[in-house]
Formats: sequence, C-alpha cells, structure tokens
Amino acid sequence: MKKTFMKIMAAVLAVLIMAVAIPFGAGAALTSGNSYIFTLKCDKTDFGFTVYQLATIDTTTGDVTVTDGVADAVKTAIENGSSASAIISAADATESLGSVSDTFQPTDASTTKDFSTVPGYYYVKCTRMPQGASAASSLIVTQYENNAWVENAGTIDVGGKVGTVSLDKKIVENNKEVKYTSASVGETVTFKLKASVPSNVSEKLTEMTITDTMEAGLSATDVNIVSVKQGTADIKYSKVDVQDATFGIKIDSNVLTKDSFYQNGDVVVTFTTMVTPQATVGRDSNDNTVGIQYKTTGNVKTQQGPTVQVFTFNVEVIKVDSNSNKLQGAKFGLYSQRDCSDNSKLAEATTDRAGTTNFGGKQLKAGTYYVKELEAPKGYILDSTAYPVTIEPNYDTTGGTVTVRDYQANSDGKITVENIKISAPQTGGMGTMMFTIGGAALIAAAGVMFVMLKRKKTSK
Repeated sequence: MKKTFMKIMAAVLAVLIMAVAIPFGAGAALTSGNSYIFTLKCDKTDFGFTVYQLATIDTTTGDVTVTDGVADAVKTAIENGSSASAIISAADATESLGSVSDTFQPTDASTTKDFSTVPGYYYVKCTRMPQGASAASSLIVTQYENNAWVENAGTIDVGGKVGTVSLDKKIVENNKEVKYTSASVGETVTFKLKASVPSNVSEKLTEMTITDTMEAGLSATDVNIVSVKQGTADIKYSKVDVQDATFGIKIDSNVLTKDSFYQNGDVVVTFTTMVTPQATVGRDSNDNTVGIQYKTTGNVKTQQGPTVQVFTFNVEVIKVDSNSNKLQGAKFGLYSQRDCSDNSKLAEATTDRAGTTNFGGKQLKAGTYYVKELEAPKGYILDSTAYPVTIEPNYDTTGGTVTVRDYQANSDGKITVENIKISAPQTGGMGTMMFTIGGAALIAAAGVMFVMLKRKKTSK
C-alpha cells in the first residue's frame, strides 16, 4: 500500500522522536536516491542477528511500501506512523516478518558488518544467543534531514542491547555460602537466590519474577521470605504462584520503571524452609533450583539456573547374640547426645525378625549419634552401653551436581551397628539347679533344728 509524500514524512518524523529506540546517526544526502548504508556492531561473538526488511521507501515520491508477508499488526503500525517502540513490539510478537535482508554473525576477526541496501524500515532481531541471554531488538529507518535523505546511518551497536542473564543459588550455612549440605527432618535451611537484571534503562522490563523449584523433601508451605534486596536496599515484591515452580518472587511493576533498578546490580532473595518427612535418604538428594521469568516486549522469556542439594541419612541397628544370630524384640533409643538423656532422644524402635531397625527411616543430617538399648529380647540381659554412630558422607563434587559416593563401607549406604552381644544363661541350666538344691537343703536343716530345740524344751 502506498501513501503520499506528506503522509510518509509524518510517519518518519514520528519514528525519529524515539531516539532511544532508533540508534542511528545522520549522514550525507542520497545522491542516487536508491542506496542506503548502515553498519552493525557487536563484540559478543556468541550472538547472531537477522535483519528483516519490513518496508521500502521511494525517495523520489516518499511512498512507503510494506514488504509482502509482514504481519498485519506490524504493517498497521508502520502505516499509522506509530512510534519505534510500538513497531518493535509488534515485530517481537510475531514470526511473520517478511523477507530477510541479511544476517550478522560477529567473530573474533570481525565484530562489524556493513549493509548496503535500499532505503526503508529494517528490523534487527537477535536470533542466536547463549542459554540464559537476553536481547532487545532494534529498528533502523532511513531518515530525511535538512531537505535530503540520509545515505549512511553510521554504526549501530546492537551489542549494547544484548546481555547474559546471570543466575546463582546457594545454601547459607554457618555464615558461609555452599552448594550442598545435610539436614534432619524439621530442621530449617536457609537459601539465597541471585539474579542479574536482564535488561537496561533503554529497554526496561515490564515483568520480572525470580522462581524457586523445590522437591518434596523441602517444605513448600513453610517458606519464609527473609529479604529481597538490591545491594543493601529492600525492594518491593510479591510472592506469587508460578506454573512448574514452587513459588515466585515478582518484582513490583513500579520498581521496574525506575532507572536506578537497572543500575544497582543483582537482585538477591533470601528465604528459609524446613526439611520434610518426604525427604529422600542417602545418595538421592533433595534438590532446589532457581529460575527467572522476564519480559521487555513480546513474549515472556524463562531461564533455569543452578541447583543446590540437601541430603539426609539414617542409622540402622543390627541386634545379634554371641553367635551372631539376629535377635528380634530389642528396643533401642536414638540420641543426639552421649548422655542419652530424654531431652536428646530423637527416636526409638524395636528390631524386627531380621534383627534390624532404622528407626522408621528417620532422616538425619551428617554427624555423630548414639544408640542405646532400652529393652532386651526375652531371655537376654540389657546392654546399657551408649554406642556412638558417625555419619560421615563422602561427597563427589566432580560432576555438575554433588553426589554421595559412600558414607559407610556397606554397599546399601546405611549405618550399621553390629555385634551388640548381650546373651545370658537360660533358666533351667546346671548353675540354676545347684542353687535350688542348696536352698532346699538349708530349709530342711533349719526345720530339723527347730524340732530338736522344741523337744529339748518340753523334756525339761
């Protein structure tokens, strides 16, 4: 569709007032009327760009012709003389962008590329980027200045509109930040999420939500947001539900409009939650992953970050007699302190037919615990020794995530207390019979003496 020269000039001038969104400079007037030059620059070699010709401009008549295949929303924005940001927003929201003018792939040898084409509207979209990166689109429009068309738009630094989203997550333990830890059921664990701001002052965010995804071993209902800060300053937020995540921290929209938000560094979220009875035990960790969802124009972008891990372990007791026969019915207490006081009791359980118990799968953090027999099996003497049991996992940190290679010599990965020998002589044995006969003899002798003394007294 074509318009008159006056109408197209109004459209072009409307675009030109958006200086932030249209980063080009003035050049010389067109001499031939059908040539237009600009240079793209990006010093980040892991990004790539595609240049789409949205429309052409006839510099003789000033008529604008929208390229075939361009989406109606983009076409309408151009024909109505909409702002550059509105045209970019419409282009970001569609895959129908007409013809590809060219591509730009920066390399170490060349971080710029010259484009020689016809006057028109050119939309520059980042179509190759590393995982977690963000990029804002650019719009280049042939300008009319000082009663002449500009032949050379100069250099446009599209690299200034790209960046990598930085995400980090740590567990805070004893004032140190770590990637993994162990914890007992009911114990509180502190987590710290960190996210860079995936935009800049010229391309402000309209949405930003830091997400957290926890497995069932960490309580979703006991999450307590300690702080949300940028530097030392608190920032306004709301805790929200997020699909495919446990929860989200959504930055307030008024915060996103402030220039200072894009200049003050990373956003840091600190929160606590508890370990639940659903926590996995041993080599299987309870994972927690940070993520981000953000939007400038177009669709919401998402990115997952690193995972931290919480491990739990348990204690297994094997009860045997002096011949290593497994014994059922021995009750044991599990304690956190050597004195095995009631205040330090963590659990109690009775050995099964296999002579074992793991205290109902009680999930524990690494450390030293104490096992003490509370009731002996029938026919055996109680062993009141407090047996120390140390859980000392061997973490493998060579891979992308931490794994537990072993935390005891036995292959099933459980702590075992062996050979607690508490057997005693059985009733009816030879020793018991001798005591019985001796007692009976003493009673009989006492009876004889009593009778003799009574007769002697009567004879007097």
